[in-house]
Amino acid sequence: MVTQQFEMDNVKKINPLTESFDNLDFIQFENDTIEGAREIIDKLIADGVKPIITVPREKIDTILEKGLHEKRSWVGPWMLVGTIGKKPYQIEKNRVALIIDCEEKHLTPRFTGPDKKFHGVVGFVGYIPPEKISFLH
Repeated sequence: MVTQQFEMDNVKKINPLTESFDNLDFIQFENDTIEGAREIIDKLIADGVKPIITVPREKIDTILEKGLHEKRSWVGPWMLVGTIGKKPYQIEKNRVALIIDCEEKHLTPRFTGPDKKFHGVVGFVGYIPPEKISFLH
């Protein structure tokens, strides 16, 4: 069964470089099909919503010089994971949030949580060059 709860007209347009995460109204959605998740990602990207990742603060100079690529995860395969349309994970003092400017074809939906549905977690496919990365805060 597919449950889809998002309304693009209700997404608050924000300047993420000047506004706090606490003030953001992110989209509430869930979906359990790859087609439905892809449709959500496509609509978000078309509306100007960019995926966000967090990285350790000490790695930022290297990232801005060399870009980003997948790395081996605790589950085995190589991956780089972020969020789209929702608050990023791991916002802490020792991490920096980055906006990634990419096309929807470079994102793959991740089905997470105990219900194994799409909740806005995405994997990045391929290399992300430095010019496609900007600071969120």
